[in-house]
Amino acid sequence: MNALRFEKPIIVGPRRIKYGELNRDDNQVEIAQRLVGNDLIKVVYDIENLESAVREMLERREKVGEEKPYAEKETLIKTIRNFVGHCP
Repeated sequence: MNALRFEKPIIVGPRRIKYGELNRDDNQVEIAQRLVGNDLIKVVYDIENLESAVREMLERREKVGEEKPYAEKETLIKTIRNFVGHCP
């Protein structure tokens, strides 16, 4: 989870058996439950709560402040620009 390494907020929406998204067990729910409590992760079990989760995570990000600079940022930007520049 590189997003956590770079302190970026994550919204997790586990797939559910009751919606026909899985065919064995609700293991994604179990994993999501273990993530609860991390300030950078918001678990959404119902799609109706997605919008409020996005708003909440955006507010948290604003409270944290400016992005922390990291060495890989410039490399990533150059790689993306190079890739986009070579697309038809």
